[in-house]
Amino acid sequence: TKELWIGDNDQVPTSNGMATRIYHTINGGITWIPTDLCYSCEPVKSIKFMDPLHGRVLCGYQMFTTSNGGLTWQQNVISYDMFPLPLVAMAWADTLKCLSVGYYGYIFNSNDGGQGWNETSHGTRASFLGSCFTTRQTGFVVGHKDTQSAIYRTTNSGDTWQRIATDTTTYGQLNDIAFSDTTNGWARSEE
Repeated sequence: TKELWIGDNDQVPTSNGMATRIYHTINGGITWIPTDLCYSCEPVKSIKFMDPLHGRVLCGYQMFTTSNGGLTWQQNVISYDMFPLPLVAMAWADTLKCLSVGYYGYIFNSNDGGQGWNETSHGTRASFLGSCFTTRQTGFVVGHKDTQSAIYRTTNSGDTWQRIATDTTTYGQLNDIAFSDTTNGWARSEE
């Protein structure tokens, strides 16, 4: 495919103020069309399109949604309670089921495509930096707690979480996690 969306890691100065900006190409990156999602909000953390029309952009504690290929965007606040530390990653099991994760153990769960959100309790204050689903029920979040790597798993769509034991000789944070199928996965660290 020649269509791609990317986002700025920082806000962009404009005549209207500091903008959170995404870019869209339909010709493999030869030309890019900028879109300013909002002013004075967090930079882009993650972008996901389920198909050419339906997309989501995570910007701190807000989720922007489109159902018309990015012609218009709807802003949804996930939570004001966590400001100023943003959510940094999201994972989608399907077009309705989403997890958004961030610092100090924040995990938010949506079952309606990102319109409404609930904070999930998991009993830790680990900082989560990556997330993924392997099925609609099974998902993973990764990050760190103190100096130890942290991996948590859910088998009930994010309602509850269990910590997975890891090699205790490895210290540092895990930044992302991905699976090629339901049993084979990789977690990436800074080390």
